[in-house]
Amino acid sequence: NHVATLPEGYRPKETIPALCGIGGLGSETGYIKVDASGNVFFGVGERSTNIVFAQIVFIGSQ
Repeated sequence: NHVATLPEGYRPKETIPALCGIGGLGSETGYIKVDASGNVFFGVGERSTNIVFAQIVFIGSQ
């Protein structure tokens, strides 16, 4: 599920995948993915969910 799009300047150079907690109290493992276009996706297999526990940290570089 596409949930957000990051503004330019905050987008990664390549897709970044990570695991996250999904469902009541993070009871299942799902994924979060941010692609180079800044699109943020959350998911858990083929099932849909409306609760996601995740944290995205932006680290700037010069």
